[in-house]
Amino acid sequence: MKKLAIAGLGVGVLSVGLYFGANLYGTNVAEAKVNKLIDGMEEENLTVEYKDISYKPLAQDVHVKDITITSKDDPAEVTIEKVVIRDIDEKSDVPTVFDASVQGLVVDLNQPEQLAMANFLKQAGYDSELSFDIDTKYRYNKAKREMNVEAFKVSADQVGDLTVNMKLGNVDPEVAESQEAALANTDVIFHGLEITYRDGSFAEKFLASMAAEDGKSVDELKAELTSQLTGASQFLLSPDNELATNAVDEVVAFIENPKGFSISAKPEQPMQLVSLMTENPDSWMDMLNIEVKSF
Repeated sequence: MKKLAIAGLGVGVLSVGLYFGANLYGTNVAEAKVNKLIDGMEEENLTVEYKDISYKPLAQDVHVKDITITSKDDPAEVTIEKVVIRDIDEKSDVPTVFDASVQGLVVDLNQPEQLAMANFLKQAGYDSELSFDIDTKYRYNKAKREMNVEAFKVSADQVGDLTVNMKLGNVDPEVAESQEAALANTDVIFHGLEITYRDGSFAEKFLASMAAEDGKSVDELKAELTSQLTGASQFLLSPDNELATNAVDEVVAFIENPKGFSISAKPEQPMQLVSLMTENPDSWMDMLNIEVKSF
């Protein structure tokens, strides 16, 4: 038993030594790779500084803490508490793999240039700083020319979170001038899209601010919005369009109780986006099999 205890202790000490050895080696490698990425950002007139970087061998991810980003065109600072990089392809101009989280991205709503929807959030009653988290998991299969955004999630306390999943085919970002240009290619094949929003109080606050501007109660505003929506749908939509009428019902349900909603577009077979251009927009919901759900 004594030998087993000594052997166990030896294995434990060796494991701890290997962990910290791998941690030190991994941190040095990770720091070099992160600095390489930062050099690329500086070519875009961005200056990036950080206070600490570490590599976690068990989780095999990199943690970069206390980050400050400034632009040569704008002196305002953007601060980030931590970035966790789980997987990245740093060899390609357009990464084929990217899995990372941004935690504690602080946005000053009094500096609207930091966030396009800053004024929108201020109208909803948010009047100071907000801290956002962003999670991204993305893969690009070169052989199949498929882009799969497994998850893109933006969240903020007391606001809510928005998650987007998307899959496209016949996409080659590396030969396009930009990723946006690649997505604009009419030969792109659409596989599916899902958007999910879970409210953290933003919707109710925004409705309350709208009601206050009009001198109404929130319930009165909700009733008015519901009436306008149902009236417009009766005029614009065919009662035989089940997907569209169900979507209107779900939007009404969200207005009455804005906890969250999802919008999904999943055609029965992958389809070229260009085919939508030749069809009447009234048929898009059926072609894309669009569903709206409130919860």
